[in-house]
Amino acid sequence: MAGRSAFQGCTGIASLRLPEGIASLSESAFDGCTGIVDLHLPAGLVSLGGYAFAGCTGIASLTLPAGLTRIGAQAFRNCTGIASLALPHELDSIGDGAFQGCTSIAALQLPEGLESVHAAAFRDCVGVTALDLPQGLTFLGNAAFHGCTGITTLHLPEGLRQIGSGSFRGCTSLRRVLAPDQLARDIEAGGAFAGCRALAPAGVTRVSHLPLLRRGFWHPTAHVWCTAVGHACVLAVLVSELRVDRQEEEEADDALVPPLAHELWLRILEFVPRRRLGR
Repeated sequence: MAGRSAFQGCTGIASLRLPEGIASLSESAFDGCTGIVDLHLPAGLVSLGGYAFAGCTGIASLTLPAGLTRIGAQAFRNCTGIASLALPHELDSIGDGAFQGCTSIAALQLPEGLESVHAAAFRDCVGVTALDLPQGLTFLGNAAFHGCTGITTLHLPEGLRQIGSGSFRGCTSLRRVLAPDQLARDIEAGGAFAGCRALAPAGVTRVSHLPLLRRGFWHPTAHVWCTAVGHACVLAVLVSELRVDRQEEEEADDALVPPLAHELWLRILEFVPRRRLGR
C-alpha cells in the first residue's frame, strides 16, 4: 500500500509501473504528477483512494487492472489527457468526481458489474458521445454526467433504482431518452434533464415498440415526465414514432417497416377509445 500523498506533486515522474502485491493506493498518492505519460497498475490492485492520480494530465491511455472493484472520489479528476479508458468487469463503484473534467475521453464503456456511479463521477466529460449504462447499475448520483455536452442518446437500464438530481443537466446534445417508469418521480423532481434543449418528441421513441405504453418518456414541450397511459403526451409519442417510421419507409426499401407502421396504427386505434386523453 502506497502511503497518503506519498508522491504528491512529483512532476518529474514520466513512467510509473507499480509492483505486484499492492492491493490499494492511498489518498493523493500521485496527485498532481503531471509528468506521468506511461502508467501501469498491477494485477491484484483492488482499490484506488481519493485523488490518487488527480491532475495527472500527461496520461493519455488508462487501462485499469482486472480485480479492481472501487475507484475513490476524484481519483482521476482533471486528467485531461485521458483519451482511452478501459474499466475492468469487476468494478462495482465509481466514486464522487472520479473522472470529472476528463475532457478527452471519447468512448466510455461501463462494465456490466458496475452497481453505482456517484456524484459528478463523469461531470464535464465533454468528449463522450455514446453512453450505454449497464443493466447492473442501480444508483446514479447527483450530476453524474452533468455537462457532458457530446452525449446524443441515452437508455437508462431497468435495474436503475435511483437517479440523482441533475444527473444529465446541461447535456445539450442529448436527443433521445428512454427510462423505466419507477424513476419518473426522481427524474422530474431532480431536474435530471434540465437544460437538455435538444430533446424532441420524435427523438425519445426509437425503442422497442411493444412495451411503449409501459415506459416513461420525457415530453420537452410540456416539460414533464409522462408515465400514465392516459396522458395525451403518450399518444403524441406514438404519433411521432409513426411519422418517423413512415419517413423511413419512403426513404428505404425495408420490408419490415410497413408491418411496424401498421402495428403502431393498431396500437393507436386501440388506445384512443379506451383511454381518455389528459389527466
